[in-house]
Amino acid sequence: MDKQTFVDNLLEWIKTPLRPGESAPYLSQEQVDALYSATTTEEAAQFAITLGLGEYVTIVGKGTPVEYFDDDEAFRQAVGLSIAEPTKFIGVDPAQPIVYQGQQTTIGAIPNNFYQVGDNNVFVDMTPNQIRSIQADLVNAGLLGKRVNRAFRPGFWDPEVDGEAMKDVMTLANIMGTGKAEQGWKQALKNYIANPLPSYQNIQPYLSPNYDSIAQDVKGLFRQRLGRDPKPYEVGLLYDAYDSSARKAYSMTVPQQLPDATPVTLEMYSTEFEPQMDVGEQIDPGAELLSTFDTITQKEQEALQAGEDVQNSRLRIINNIARRPR
Repeated sequence: MDKQTFVDNLLEWIKTPLRPGESAPYLSQEQVDALYSATTTEEAAQFAITLGLGEYVTIVGKGTPVEYFDDDEAFRQAVGLSIAEPTKFIGVDPAQPIVYQGQQTTIGAIPNNFYQVGDNNVFVDMTPNQIRSIQADLVNAGLLGKRVNRAFRPGFWDPEVDGEAMKDVMTLANIMGTGKAEQGWKQALKNYIANPLPSYQNIQPYLSPNYDSIAQDVKGLFRQRLGRDPKPYEVGLLYDAYDSSARKAYSMTVPQQLPDATPVTLEMYSTEFEPQMDVGEQIDPGAELLSTFDTITQKEQEALQAGEDVQNSRLRIINNIARRPR
């Protein structure tokens, strides 16, 4: 049994990440020395599994000549699973350590009780009402719905959508060590609902309008309508009116928090739900600024209009006199 070659091959393999975007595993010199100091290949493999290298052990084992072990069963025991026909558990390696019924073991040691690929779609033949009930829980867990990029059809189980959400649930169940006998997926789903995944939305924060820019607009308005510059407090009043209106308009564009989903209200979550906004609720900060201007300068505008009316009346009288024959 050549333990040396087994460890050499393992250390070569772990230099390469198994999946794109992942980092290669790192072992300290102490851990490397422990692998080499193992008395047998089986002991080295078991230690590698405890270091989180179960998948690498599987790969090395498949390419390892049979003479490394006394027999196939010895190798299967070394890695805690059957390498020749590995069970495809959902979300975890067969060497996933768990505590089951008070005993430290691995998922692979109790394969029939834990969730395997395909178990996440056993719901496909359920009635629409049963499916809607599960979908509502998945929505409340933050695993299903348009807001998490998983648009779905209420009452219909789609393996590529609902099935993927259930994979997350069954992965947690496997990690928790709660399998089919314990209705582990239901326990895991309750855990998700109690601790839902955070929903990240690209919502820009409200930015107050530039004061100097609004002040220039207000100054132009006063000069045009009243023929004078505004007083500082008048600029402040109109700026506040514009800012308040703009803030309210912004708040109406922010997605509203929806209540918990139920089997009856699933349509609100299956697609992007946007509450209807009444036409009367639409807000124009510029119009609010003009309205505030008219309110605070009403008497001054009336006085100017009265003076203009008097001036116009005088001009008409003068023009009429000028046109009379002499």
